[in-house]
Amino acid sequence: MGAAVTVDAHHHVWDLSVRDQDWITGPELRPLRRNFAVTDLEPEARAAGVDRTVLVQTVTVAEETPEFLALVLDDLRPYADTVLDAFGPDRLMFGSDWPVCTLAASYAQVIDTAHELIRELDATGCEAVLTGTATRVYQL
Repeated sequence: MGAAVTVDAHHHVWDLSVRDQDWITGPELRPLRRNFAVTDLEPEARAAGVDRTVLVQTVTVAEETPEFLALVLDDLRPYADTVLDAFGPDRLMFGSDWPVCTLAASYAQVIDTAHELIRELDATGCEAVLTGTATRVYQL
């Protein structure tokens, strides 16, 4: 694969004392019921080889969270193949959805899964998904 730079184009931070995240309810989401700051993500991103990140506004649509967290690599592959075929690597970007993703896997596992899902792309395609598209769209 060999992308020189990896961009995580989708992660969240929140401070519950500033704004409650009312979608974080129930025992399965309890690990997310705390504050998350960029400084929490930085060591995990560095260890996973992620060079840049894009902060995304928290969307409070709780119905989507359990659906996505239940997916595993084999379940994800048909979706990844479909969007790669439909849009191509130049219109896709990697985003972890950290810290929500940590309910299903560690940050490093999410990064590894993304790499596995695009491993059949050539180096240019991998670079587009992991870096190029986000760099272009967000003007990083």
